[in-house]
Amino acid sequence: MHVPAFAYPYCVPNNKEPDMRDVKERLARLERENYHLRRQNRWTQLGVMVLGALVFLAAGYPEIGGEVVVERLVLRDDQGRVRARLGIDGGGVLQRFFDATGTERIRLGITAEGLAQQRLFDQQGRVRVSSSTYPDDHPKAPGVAGSVYYDGRETKRIRLATDAEGVAVQQFKDGEGADRLATRVDPAGRVAQERR
Repeated sequence: MHVPAFAYPYCVPNNKEPDMRDVKERLARLERENYHLRRQNRWTQLGVMVLGALVFLAAGYPEIGGEVVVERLVLRDDQGRVRARLGIDGGGVLQRFFDATGTERIRLGITAEGLAQQRLFDQQGRVRVSSSTYPDDHPKAPGVAGSVYYDGRETKRIRLATDAEGVAVQQFKDGEGADRLATRVDPAGRVAQERR
């Protein structure tokens, strides 16, 4: 039975040697196609994993009003490392994000008392920025919104804040965390500065 040469890309009519350029071009094309197929396969695997997780959650937890209800959500990367947690914490809600080494880098939450807070950590897990908004009925800081910036030893160095009445405050601290310069601006634009 005669098989036409076009049926097999590497069959060469009349027993001629294949041109190496053709072979190299075909090999490069096959490698490109293989690369694209592997990428598509990864996305397909990810989609199947997400769909499987959703089916698992929907099957394993009570459904209320078309929503999946869980008490805690943990996200892991493809190496099995915990990268994010979301859950209830002491009557509030807390969301935490971790880098590839397992170090917490971001924390977002709302306490049971209504304090909304965000903390950013460096690669060693030390807090470097903390931002908060306090409820109007908070006993120590009613209606205050502010941020604190820390140095690499977790010492408070800069504080920026405004209160419910609109007073803006900026404080600079020394390496021990003691106030050195404070500036206040009231809603009328009056500036007060204090050095220590």
